[in-house]
Amino acid sequence: MTGTDLFIAMKKPLFFLILLFSFITYAQEIVSGYVYDKISQQPLMGATVYFDGSTIGSTTNEEGFFTMRLRDRIMSPLVVSYIGYETYLIPNAFDTDLSAIYLTPKAVPLDEVVVGADPFSRRQKLEAFRREFLGETRAARSCRILNEEVIRLRYDTSSNTLRAFADEPIVIVNRYLGYKLTFSLYDFEVNFRLVSLAPFDVRNMFFSGTTFYQDLAKNKDKIFKKRREVYLGSALHLMRTIASGDWANSDFRFFWQRGTRQVSANPEEFFVVEEEQGLKKVTLSENLTFVHKGKKQSTLMSKNRTWYIGSYGNHAPIENVRFNGWVGRQRAADLLPFDFGLEDKKPEN
Repeated sequence: MTGTDLFIAMKKPLFFLILLFSFITYAQEIVSGYVYDKISQQPLMGATVYFDGSTIGSTTNEEGFFTMRLRDRIMSPLVVSYIGYETYLIPNAFDTDLSAIYLTPKAVPLDEVVVGADPFSRRQKLEAFRREFLGETRAARSCRILNEEVIRLRYDTSSNTLRAFADEPIVIVNRYLGYKLTFSLYDFEVNFRLVSLAPFDVRNMFFSGTTFYQDLAKNKDKIFKKRREVYLGSALHLMRTIASGDWANSDFRFFWQRGTRQVSANPEEFFVVEEEQGLKKVTLSENLTFVHKGKKQSTLMSKNRTWYIGSYGNHAPIENVRFNGWVGRQRAADLLPFDFGLEDKKPEN
């Protein structure tokens, strides 16, 4: 593989390891509970509660109460967030007592230790952050970060690495796809080949966090068409196709490396999919290159050859699956919530 090797993880792998054998599919699920201040024991009104990577969320009322109705169980942690408090993650909300969730007030952050002098201005680093975090697509160009002042940026000259930190969720309006994203940033690192912020000097990049999507679309048909264009050929589309086995209608084409040549591959011979505790257990025998219609080439690689796909199409453990190429270069601006198309109408293959 040549070119920049990019790996994006939008979830914390640790939480998914706990989830794998806990999900059985039901026709409908209700999740509810109460959120309190851990010190005062008083209810917190206006706390945000959501399933990571989805549009499924709620806010607490004056009693600290929240409730959500779901079409199915979700293979994703429940996130409880409130400004000025530590974010709380619940790996399996369906088998956890949510009657009293306590949030801890956040300590005043200390500045990170900087190794070596920082050779770049905040404006230069912020420009690089936007490019690597949002991407450079049409969707990325339509995005606006509403609270850039919460983002702290450091450049480490000893490792040629740009790092970003945020003590509050980053709020992004994506006008192209009609979403408002609330992104709690855990990690952000871009490593360069030399002391540089130029895109052609990027060696690899990584970011992780939790995301809540709010639908802002007014013209549903117009926006859905754009979302569908982004969805087709994406990692979410691929995972749903693997889980369903509907290869004939998916328009995916696969290739594998035989010696020095890439030859056409029948996905049914490379993916083994089994039912396990309400999930799809996937085993991939070889790394595969794939394309979808006019989309550029991507490569699917599996660290341990096995992962799980939930009923919404999200997969875990995240660290077991890696993408290079077109899919690997997708950033926050081109990622869809994993419940996309399941509540209103199903995306076409």
